[in-house]
Amino acid sequence: MATCFGADKTGPYAGVPYDGNDSRYADLYHEKHPPAAQPGDVSQVPESWKRQYLLRLQDLIDQLQPDRMYHDGVIRFERYGLSLVAHLYNQSARWHGGKVEAVYTSKGMEDC
Repeated sequence: MATCFGADKTGPYAGVPYDGNDSRYADLYHEKHPPAAQPGDVSQVPESWKRQYLLRLQDLIDQLQPDRMYHDGVIRFERYGLSLVAHLYNQSARWHGGKVEAVYTSKGMEDC
């Protein structure tokens, strides 16, 4: 289960669900889906969440115009993750007169 859907185990808020459990905050977190069978398994993540992931990170790239982008994990969600990297490189070329100045790194890639 994702951390945002849990609750504190001790302290004054022990057992009080985090905001990720409240549907009013779904746009901040994401819609609930069945938990992964194994760590790193994204097979149950809905397509709508994958699209939202891509759109949010594309917006971040467009607004901040980064020269470096790093994910502490693999490129996620097949074509969505690859589209994100392509967006970074294409935008970088646009910002720099046709020359790609951006670098994307991660710890690997899922089987796509």
